[in-house]
Amino acid sequence: MNKNILLAFLMLFPSMLFAQQTVSIIPRPVSLKVNDGNFVIEGNTSIVFDKQNKDLEKAATFFVSYIKTISGYSLPLNAGSKKSIHLSIKKTATIGDEGYLLTVTPASIEVVANTRAGIIYGMQTLFQTLPAIRTNAALQVPCMQVTDYPRFKWRGMHLDVSRHFFGPDLVKEYINLMASYKMNTFHWHLVDDQGWRTLPGKFDNNSDIYCLIHSPIIQEGRSNFSAPLV
Repeated sequence: MNKNILLAFLMLFPSMLFAQQTVSIIPRPVSLKVNDGNFVIEGNTSIVFDKQNKDLEKAATFFVSYIKTISGYSLPLNAGSKKSIHLSIKKTATIGDEGYLLTVTPASIEVVANTRAGIIYGMQTLFQTLPAIRTNAALQVPCMQVTDYPRFKWRGMHLDVSRHFFGPDLVKEYINLMASYKMNTFHWHLVDDQGWRTLPGKFDNNSDIYCLIHSPIIQEGRSNFSAPLV
C-alpha cells in the first residue's frame, strides 16, 4: 500500500510543480518564461518613470488607480522605495509600436516599450496576474520575463447600440474589458435605419431625418464609428 501511495505521489509531483509555474496570460505572449519567486506590491511600492514624459505620467496614474481599486493602496510616484515598478519608453527593435518587454524579479518590475500603447499592454499583462476584484490578499506578481507584440494590427470588437440601447456605464465597462485583452479598436454602430441613438441637442433635425426610413430618397441611414483604445 505504501509503495502504491509513493508511486502515485511521484507521478503527480511533476504536474503539481508545472501547475505552480504556470502563468495564464490572454492573449498568450510571444515569449513567456516563468522564474522562481514573486514580486509583492505593497503600499510603499513606487512607480518610477520619466516625469518629463506625459504618456508615462498618464500610464503611471492609471496603474495607481487600478491598484487602489483592488487593494486600497495609493502607490507613490517616483519615490525612493526599496521595491519599485519601472515604466520606460525606449527604442526597442522587433516589438513594434504595441509590443512590450516585461521583467519581474522579487525586487522590481520593469515594463519597456516603444510607445504608450506598449506600456499599457505590459501593464495589462501584470493586471491579469492579480485579483480581479477588491481583496485584502497579498498582491503577488510571479517572477517572469515576457516579450510580446501583436500578431494582428486590427484587433477589435463591435457594439451595436442602434436597436438595443446600452447606457454609458456599460459601454465604458465594455471598452475596459476590450483593453484588458489588448484589443485596440472599438467599433461602435451608432445608428441604423430603424433608430437614432445620439441625443439631438445641437442638431435638432437628426431624429426627423433618420426617422424617414420609408422615403425613397433615403437609401441608407447607417453610421459606424471606430476608434483606437490606447
